[in-house]
This record gives sequence, structure tokens and C-alpha cells, in this order.
Amino acid sequence: MRQADRYSCRGISAQTNYLYLTYNGREDDVAEGSLENAVLVLGSGAYRIGSSVEFDWCAVNAVQALRRMGHKTIMLNHNPETVSTDYNECDRLYFEEVTFESVMEIYRRERPLGVILSVGGQVPNNLALQLAEAGVRLLGTSAASIDTAENRHKFSSLLDELGVEQPAWKELVAADDALKFARSVGYPVLVRPSYVLSGAAMGVASNDAETRQVSQTRDDGVAPASGGHQQISRQRERARAGRRRVPRRARRFSRFGAR
Repeated sequence: MRQADRYSCRGISAQTNYLYLTYNGREDDVAEGSLENAVLVLGSGAYRIGSSVEFDWCAVNAVQALRRMGHKTIMLNHNPETVSTDYNECDRLYFEEVTFESVMEIYRRERPLGVILSVGGQVPNNLALQLAEAGVRLLGTSAASIDTAENRHKFSSLLDELGVEQPAWKELVAADDALKFARSVGYPVLVRPSYVLSGAAMGVASNDAETRQVSQTRDDGVAPASGGHQQISRQRERARAGRRRVPRRARRFSRFGAR
């Protein structure tokens, strides 16, 4: 475990909370387990469609809430564009990729009370089952609940148990099978990876050509658990019909427009 010295090139030594892991180090710059009552929060990693700035907002607010509760905070993230990697947002920042290896090594060294991964988006969500099976204490949303939300078969069964309507859907691999399904239920259809919560690699198709194009699109870095499988479902039109109308003055606004 090494500590980054931002001023070493100027001949000035400076203590920072920027840390990184290395295979070549012979000693640690920070003692193992020296941060008491700490919680490890997993960030979103690199920005991409479906996993962007909203998850950085969630991670930062989680860290701030933990501090108000009297906890020390550890952040794992490697995206310099995020607020979560600012030097004053947490007690320790590990500038490392959000991977199973990195999380396990930091968890072993820091010995935190637990890990919060449900605020970082798809990248940490993909690690939920592995970390739970490895004995990591997950705080907040459990690995089983995350898996139920992302596994389309489990989520569909849950909706059936609750009596919640859902559009016709199917899990497919081949583009030709997607075309057959789309023609049978009618357009438009929604095509997305079968094991993912974010909007990455997702598309709406209104005809055969669009269905083939969307179903052949891959984003292998988003949801490795999907194994190349995709989910295709009938797109519900006017699904918001019947909901209570929100007065215009009560709508929330952001830099991206009304919400």
C-alpha cells in the first residue's frame, strides 16, 4: 500500500490520503487497519452510458452521511473526473480500478466495518455476488437483492408473485431469434443485456433492421455476468398513463432539464 506524494518532484514531502496498491512494494506507507470505525465505499469507475455522474453523486453523499454518523470513510475509485476522488471528500482514497482483486486486498488491509457497493452503479454491482461469497460484509442493499433485480428470470418471478404486470419478454442470444420474437409480439421492442440495471448497450427497435442492429451491439465491459445473453421485451407505450400529474411548478430541474 503506497501513498502518493504530490510534491516529491519539488523536493518537498507531503502527506496525502491518496493511496494505491502495487505488486512491487516491500513495505506499506500506512499501517494496516489503522483507520478505526471505517466503511469502504465503492465508486463508479470510468463514466459510460448508463453509469455516469449520478453514481458519483450517490457515492459522495454516502461518504458524507457516514461522516455525519461518526464513521471514517474509505473510497475506492479511479476516475479523476469525479468529486469522490477529491482529496477532502474521504479519509482515505484508493486510486485503483474497482475490481474484485482490489476490493479484497483493501478489505483485508483496512479491515473496515463493511463495504457499500450499491451506490456506485453497474461496475460495483457486478462484484456483489463474488464479494458476498468471499465473506465480505456488505452494507445496505444485499447481494441477493441486487441479483434479484438484475437477473431477469428472478425479477420476473418476483413481479408474478407480487401481481405486477410486465411486458412479454424473452432471453435470447442470436439476432434471428430476436427478430422472431419481435415479430410475434409487435414493435416497438426493447433490447438490452440480460443481466444489467444500467442503460448501457440498451436500445429500442421499431423494425426488423433496427432489431438486428441493436441485438448485435455489444458492450462487454458492462455486464460480464450476462454471458452474451440479451433480453428483448415488448415496449410499453404510454406506460405513464393514469399516474398523478405533477404540477409544473413542482418539477425538479437540473442542468439536463426538467425531471
